[in-house]
Amino acid sequence: MGIAAEIKDSSARATRVALIYGSTREGRFCDKVMAWLRQQLVDQVDLQLDLIDPAGLVQASGKVAEHKALAAMSRRLAAAQGFIVVVPEYNHGYPAPLKAFIDSFGTEWQGKPVGFVSYGGASGGLRAVEQLRQVFIELHAVNLQASVSFANAAEQFDIDGTPWSSERAGRALGALLAQLRWWAQALQQAGAQRPYPGRRATRQIVVPPAPAPAVEAQPVVLVNHFKPKPGKLDEFVALQDAAATLAREIPGWRGSRLLRDEESGSAVLISSFDDADAHREWMATSVAFAQHRDKVRALIDSSEPRFFEQVYERTPTLP
Repeated sequence: MGIAAEIKDSSARATRVALIYGSTREGRFCDKVMAWLRQQLVDQVDLQLDLIDPAGLVQASGKVAEHKALAAMSRRLAAAQGFIVVVPEYNHGYPAPLKAFIDSFGTEWQGKPVGFVSYGGASGGLRAVEQLRQVFIELHAVNLQASVSFANAAEQFDIDGTPWSSERAGRALGALLAQLRWWAQALQQAGAQRPYPGRRATRQIVVPPAPAPAVEAQPVVLVNHFKPKPGKLDEFVALQDAAATLAREIPGWRGSRLLRDEESGSAVLISSFDDADAHREWMATSVAFAQHRDKVRALIDSSEPRFFEQVYERTPTLP
């Protein structure tokens, strides 16, 4: 089996887990806890991670952002097979923006396991977790018994973001992941045999029809010119080819083409999208893309990405 086939097969078997920020505050401590969690999970080859930050969706007023962003988030949550929520405790409860985010969706949560990594004062965020368990039960999700908590969280991490009691936190996370894997697999197998009986009608995301444009909207094209290091062109092309399946996860992706020039030792990647915003959001939040970017970075001298608006496309007219 070749490298590309191995990666595709591994991706097909991996459990897709959404990591959800529970805080939207500016300067939030949640970033430090989430960074630790991502570092623990980055080498878990059987998990495919999707980093979800409600801060870009939930507005200060508590209302959810415009329909297009809501529909895109719905697709990401629906694709997840399990969830881990990193949640703080504010005044003996969980943050209101997190509740607004959770309530904006329904069937996306149903029949899937939910785990919690909490932080706070003396309680370590456990009171917020217990309240969230009630919410997710109502949404027909499965709460995991194991959890990770950081009491007096500001004192629990060193300057590099590593918990002082890293072994204890690691053991707790190991128990959570073991339950998450078991429930995700069991629920997926059960759902394949018989639809979940508790499904009920929930509020549907209604996207109002957009006014018909005078001219059909043209896609946005990303052109990226790579200059690999001397002798690294073949290795770079092989790595790009092996990771080509990542593009399928990008909302609004239409297609990509990789071109190479032996004489100059460079390569050009041309990708087409419905709009540039979807691609930028994916690059900023995708753990899988960040891992791929780190591998490629060691092979290239320079990279020059540019977005272009496609004016027209012409093809030969068949008789």
